[in-house]
Amino acid sequence: MSLVANSFGGRVAVDFALAHPERTLALLLVAPALTGWEGSPALDALDEQEDALLDAGRIDGAVELNVRTWLDGVREEPAPVPADVRERLAAMQRLAFETILAAYERPTLPGPVAWSEPPARTRLGEVTAPTHVVIGAHDQPDFRAIGELLVREISGAESITMDTAHLPALEAPDEFSRIALRFLRVYAGP
Repeated sequence: MSLVANSFGGRVAVDFALAHPERTLALLLVAPALTGWEGSPALDALDEQEDALLDAGRIDGAVELNVRTWLDGVREEPAPVPADVRERLAAMQRLAFETILAAYERPTLPGPVAWSEPPARTRLGEVTAPTHVVIGAHDQPDFRAIGELLVREISGAESITMDTAHLPALEAPDEFSRIALRFLRVYAGP
């Protein structure tokens, strides 16, 4: 199968490709996370800020932090997207927070989660599937660095840089659709 994955989904896709190379035809990784990546102090601070907001019951603040972080990226000003894109992202993020918070209120906690071992970060040379990486020019530095690392360490990997932050499919849907459809026409298989 050909996998198209954004952010944390990219982490899952790379781990899947390592665990099941025979089932992975190709990877289109969009602003991917990576198992074994040591986050920068700035990214760790964002995580801590999100946790503090959620622990204080300030879901609205955590949603706004995520919208600014992932949609606006490193830009000084808000991303040049229609207002409904910002609203959709806020609604999706709110639902994600509500879902995970509800899961942790149950008597049985979610999990366990099993990631590749050793971590994918140390095994990128083992990825055999043709790989394309979409890098957002305005994304957080960690995710731009991960994209560049994947292109350097996965044999034959190619990169595409878009004038977006972390969510190209929301920020530039027409351009992203062209990239994804071109990729799928080549690699979707029978």
